[in-house]
Amino acid sequence: MILTSAAQAEVTPRPIPESPAPPVIETDAPDRYKQERPQIVAELSMMSPTITDKATQTELLAGGIPVGFAAFRYPFLRRGEWQTAVIAKVGFGANTVDTRRMQILPLVGSFEISRPIEGLPFLKPAIAVGAGSLYTVQESERMWTQFLNVRPSVLFMQNTSPGDWFGGFSFGLTRWWGIGPSRVSSWSVDTGIYFNL
Repeated sequence: MILTSAAQAEVTPRPIPESPAPPVIETDAPDRYKQERPQIVAELSMMSPTITDKATQTELLAGGIPVGFAAFRYPFLRRGEWQTAVIAKVGFGANTVDTRRMQILPLVGSFEISRPIEGLPFLKPAIAVGAGSLYTVQESERMWTQFLNVRPSVLFMQNTSPGDWFGGFSFGLTRWWGIGPSRVSSWSVDTGIYFNL
């Protein structure tokens, strides 16, 4: 009997300890920390450019001229709440001043940095620095001018949720400085709507 009990004790299985449950990893970060999506931007600007060609002493005045822009915005670097993006846009505008019709075609490339306001996530200030060219036609006069610009703006109701097409809208001011022999000087008031890709 003693040997039988010892043999039974040897073959009695020991309970296997339960392995701990794997840790739960939350993948849904707040919107202000998410990488933004590429966007198409439809923008309307009101410009009042003065364009001067120093070589020919020609000056073109446009008054208030509405300019429509189509832009592509590509976010490429995220650090916490700071987001950087590159923007490429092309526009067209026309106006008639004293029976003289002016048409302008701006081409702009810029670098933008933005960050939401703490406690107000629906407001996101941004500043963009850019450069480009402006093609101007007024009757028989045609000019290519190069410029630099700086644009402070605010993005409202930014949306980065997957599947949503609406990305928010913006309001900003742009200061334009001409460089080279033909120069443009202007302020513009800008509004835009963003479409997520």
